[in-house]
Amino acid sequence: MSARSPIGRSVLRTLAVAAICCSQIALLAQDARSLTPAQVASSRALAPRLSGLVPVKRPSLLVQPSDRSIFVEPNLVVDASGPKSLEEQIARATCAAEVVVVGTVSDASAFLTEDADFILTEYAVVVDEVLRGGRDILGKTIGYVRPGGSLLVNGRVVNATHNMYPRLDVAAQYLLFMTRVPGGSNTFRPAGDFMATLESLKVEKEGMLRSVGPQGRFGLTTGREPPVVRAHIAKAGCGR
Repeated sequence: MSARSPIGRSVLRTLAVAAICCSQIALLAQDARSLTPAQVASSRALAPRLSGLVPVKRPSLLVQPSDRSIFVEPNLVVDASGPKSLEEQIARATCAAEVVVVGTVSDASAFLTEDADFILTEYAVVVDEVLRGGRDILGKTIGYVRPGGSLLVNGRVVNATHNMYPRLDVAAQYLLFMTRVPGGSNTFRPAGDFMATLESLKVEKEGMLRSVGPQGRFGLTTGREPPVVRAHIAKAGCGR
């Protein structure tokens, strides 16, 4: 059979498609193997926050390297039993967290989720102060994983954004409400089981604390005085 014949050309096209499919599967497998145990655990822990309010099946970024975005209307994730005051919101965030710290972001590294359909970023955070729990991490550099980031995928820079989790700035200082990632002793994720939980406050140049995401209420989106926020954290009765 000649490669120039119609049948020959058809066979060659079929083999080419098969080769492409096999290479994509190999890339997927290679990517899955390249994730560290902490990255896999972070991906699984944050998976519910990557579906928005309506789960959507996204193609792999290894197959379709295009920008991704998740937008959730903040008012839709605040239930009727939500906090009625700044003190209550801070208390809920504190009690949802295993650890509350003030830390400085020293670096950021993006990676694909386990099924490669979104991007997460692990921020290296130097723990300057521990306000609740986690005394063992004081002065250490920990990993703090959040949805979103930028990554070079198959030769293209892909950006992934989530409006509930804006990016953190390297060299900036934050007050973080965090939960440990299973299997990652010094790797953490945003506290709480849902997107409405307050999880990060940026320490502004003028010293005020401002909510990074839209979860903040009662003046937190514009900035509140650190002594007020710290007092509510210290006073939170978490029953544990």
